[in-house]
Amino acid sequence: MNSKSPVIDRLTGRGLQRRMILFAAVALTACLGEPARSRGVVGEATIDLRGLRSLNQVANDTTDEVQSARFAVLSVSGSTRREVASRLFGLNGTNAQDTDSGSVFRMSFPYSSVTDQFELLGYGFSAQGDSLYRVGPQLFSMSTAVNKDGAAMVTVAAVPVYVGPGRTATKLTISPRSVTTEQGKSTALSATLTDAAGKVLSSPTFRLEWHSMNGGIAFFKNSRVGIVYGANQPGSTFIMARFDPMNLIDSVRVTNTVPPGQMKVINGNNQTGRVNATLPTPITVQVFGANGGFGLAGVPVSFVVTQGGGSVNFASRTTSSPDGVAQVNWTMGPTSGLQVLTIGVAGLSNITVTASAIP
Repeated sequence: MNSKSPVIDRLTGRGLQRRMILFAAVALTACLGEPARSRGVVGEATIDLRGLRSLNQVANDTTDEVQSARFAVLSVSGSTRREVASRLFGLNGTNAQDTDSGSVFRMSFPYSSVTDQFELLGYGFSAQGDSLYRVGPQLFSMSTAVNKDGAAMVTVAAVPVYVGPGRTATKLTISPRSVTTEQGKSTALSATLTDAAGKVLSSPTFRLEWHSMNGGIAFFKNSRVGIVYGANQPGSTFIMARFDPMNLIDSVRVTNTVPPGQMKVINGNNQTGRVNATLPTPITVQVFGANGGFGLAGVPVSFVVTQGGGSVNFASRTTSSPDGVAQVNWTMGPTSGLQVLTIGVAGLSNITVTASAIP
């Protein structure tokens, strides 16, 4: 069939606004009843899209999703092809049924004998009626039909081809190539499609999906928009963009920083020890982000004795990974009574730890 065929003209007609069907592979099953030798017998074909992946749509964001599909069955005789049945399927299409893994469509067509030759041709359309996927043309016949539940069943495989915007793309590239963000802040990303010659492709209807490998570190509020947000967990992960129709994927590393928001003493407060002796339990603090939850590693913490004349073995410690903990040993001063250790982190209020020194 050529591009001027009236069958293709009808199948690729505009103005079709139905539901989404995204193709990856197709099986055609014809349920024809008992094989017949006389003309006029009506067969029923099942176009089986089970095993295909369907995508949930973002509201009002359907410019490049398949919203409807039209299939045609053609009778083939030598070089002559004659359409014997066609049907548009959509949200309310009769004999169209959803399953967990795809959709199933049924349509009837006439045949005369099990030796008849047929051809399947189909298109998937956007809401604007633009052709996004072509199915076939795929030849099949009734000669291999088997009887099942009193009907003649024949199965034909066909692989749909993406024919929409970006069909010549061979590479997807994210920019920038590395990203640094901070909790609560966003960074805009872009993705470029190029063809085999390196030419940049451009279309307002390219469907790009954005995903993060660890949403606790970085996440996208909208998978259709390349804006990544820093989450409440520090660290690095990968974010990726995907152009699904051509199965093109690219990924870059994102590093998220979380500013200190809280500091807590988790061990060693309110001890009693002898003068000039080291307390038995180290003073341990943990630093968290503003929303708590995860300890922050790599945060400098200062330790200063502000009462009692004692000392610590480190004036500054850096919180450890992955729990955000820092600790020191505190030695009491030479006089008995209350002793105070002041602990500080840049950007946070100081906290104090006390101990009682006895003679």
